[in-house]
Amino acid sequence: KEEDVALKIIPHDGVSDLKKSLPRKLRGWANDKARFLVIRDNDRGNCKERKLELEKICEEFGKNKIVKIRIVCQELEAWYIGDLHAIYSAGFAKKAVLKKQNRGKYSDPDQIERPIEALNGITIESIDVKTQKLMFSESVAPNMNVEGNLSISFQQTVLAMKSLLNELNLPKKRS
Repeated sequence: KEEDVALKIIPHDGVSDLKKSLPRKLRGWANDKARFLVIRDNDRGNCKERKLELEKICEEFGKNKIVKIRIVCQELEAWYIGDLHAIYSAGFAKKAVLKKQNRGKYSDPDQIERPIEALNGITIESIDVKTQKLMFSESVAPNMNVEGNLSISFQQTVLAMKSLLNELNLPKKRS
C-alpha cells in the first residue's frame, strides 16, 4: 500500500564507515520490499571503480537487484552549484550570482574538482565545511528545482529514486 512506503536516510561517517556498515545493513534488512539507494562522493577518484566496489558488496549479500548506487562526481556540493537560484533563495548569495548559472564552470557543476571551494567563492560568507555544511544543506535543499538542476549526477540520482519507486508497483493516484 502507498501509505506503507517510507523513506529512511541512513547517514555514514565517511566512506570507511559506509563500506564497513553496508554489509551489516544489507544482511540485516528484513523487509523484502525494501529498496536501497547508496550515494557517495567520488572525491577525485575513479567513479567506475568506486561504484564497482560498492556493487560487489551488494552482490555478496544477494541485494544487487534492489540497490542502485550513484557516485557523485566530485562532491555532493556540486548539486547545489547546479541550482544557484536555490542558494540565492536561501539567502546565501547576492542576486548577481544568478548570472553565473549558465556560464563557465557553473554550467557543468559535476566537472568542478572541489565544489565546496566553488561554493565558498560565490556565497556571502564562506562555508566552514565542518560546522556549517548541514545548516547550508538544510536551508538550500527546499529551494532546489529538481527538474532544472544542471548537475548530471543529481539528475541521475533523481532518476534512480524514481526507478526504485516504480519497482514497488504502487497504485497510481487518481486526480
